[in-house]
Amino acid sequence: MKKYLTFLSLLFVILISFQSKAQSFFAKNNEGDTIFFKITSSIIPYTVEVTYDYLHPGNDYVGYISIPDSVTNNGITYSVTSIGIYAFSYCNRLKSVIIPNSVTYINTNSFTSCKLLKSIIIPENVTAIGNDAFTDCDSLKSIIVKSLIPPVFSTYDSWYYYSDVPIYVNCTSKSLYNSVQYCWSDYNIIGVNFDTIINHRMCKGDIYNQNGFYETEEGLYNKLTQDTGNCYTLKSLSIILGKEYNDTINANICSGNSYTQNGFNVDSAGFYSKIMQTISGCDSIINLNLTVEATPTTPNSLIVEQISSFLEVTWQGYGKEFEIYRDDSLISKVNHHIFLDTNIVEGKEYCYSIIAINENCKSEPCVSVCKKIVGLNDLLNSEKTFKLYPNPTNGKSLLEIDGLKQDANIIVSDLFGRVFYTYNINAGQKQLEINCANLPSGIYYVNIRNKEYNLTRKLIIE
Repeated sequence: MKKYLTFLSLLFVILISFQSKAQSFFAKNNEGDTIFFKITSSIIPYTVEVTYDYLHPGNDYVGYISIPDSVTNNGITYSVTSIGIYAFSYCNRLKSVIIPNSVTYINTNSFTSCKLLKSIIIPENVTAIGNDAFTDCDSLKSIIVKSLIPPVFSTYDSWYYYSDVPIYVNCTSKSLYNSVQYCWSDYNIIGVNFDTIINHRMCKGDIYNQNGFYETEEGLYNKLTQDTGNCYTLKSLSIILGKEYNDTINANICSGNSYTQNGFNVDSAGFYSKIMQTISGCDSIINLNLTVEATPTTPNSLIVEQISSFLEVTWQGYGKEFEIYRDDSLISKVNHHIFLDTNIVEGKEYCYSIIAINENCKSEPCVSVCKKIVGLNDLLNSEKTFKLYPNPTNGKSLLEIDGLKQDANIIVSDLFGRVFYTYNINAGQKQLEINCANLPSGIYYVNIRNKEYNLTRKLIIE
């Protein structure tokens, strides 16, 4: 029944937290751990409490966590004065917590079911501990309470099941703790003189073998030495293991480029590993899974033709998409080899260039081709010099040309620049039959070229 009520309480707290999420924020401690805080006073003195991370339910704290005594958010520095309801509850991988002296209150269920929590230090300014604050912390082996005046319990359950766990208090306060019936007096109170806590950072696999300790794991460790009289000296060791990582980065580059981030400098596809040292001084492994994407070749055979009141832009080359540039400005992106530009003005010259795109890679821009817009009469006169009909065709097409003063070459190619036929036409010759019966259906280009001419017409084969 008790667990059921606790579960309902947790749901209630989560709902309340959602209502106040505008007053909550994340902050990192000196070790880079992210801790969730809720503002408890937005006027001087500014205060916050460590609270439950309602944005990511199921996220928990791992290993060692050091709570800072103050945090800054939006330019305001807040003092950390309490541990909120369910702040660390059910963090089953939490082994040790350092609570700052700025904390005065540890709230209800704040550490409930932290199964690996072995030791806890209650700082000297804590005046009250909430209901079930440390319930079901099965691995708890020692409790240090530095408050000279015994903190007030909300109920007897705060240290429930821990009658055999040593609770270390200041020698001068031992009798005071023992005098609080139905609370501190029911537990194993040991009076000590607190020695300075030894804070030691090391890497996984290292051994701390000093000051009477021999430890290899992260955590808080205590040793008692007998003093004269009825008091002991408590020496505490806090070991923090430096953060170690084994992360994999998935990255893409274009052929011809190199990946030069995170300590790598490689230009071939593959899986690479590098040992790097973190800010804590411990070795970590960073893996790079690098994919090299093909950079498309530069488009070619760019042709710009005026057709009535618009310009038809065609080109050849491979790419999943193509960017159309006019006068060095991007005007469109298409996935085929033709673009119709209707936003033109008579008498003005426009210059076009094409860039091929393959996934995240781009080609170099092709050589630009310029075209000046002529009036309709000029356009009709120009078209009379070079005709191709029937067009579309399913077999043969006749090329007619007027005023050819020099021999010329006729080239028939497709959108990708593949040449299928070449012909020679003599000066003064006015017609040439092009046999397209063996070509598959599609769009082709017929180009006539000599020192005088360099004209292209589109030919559609059905």
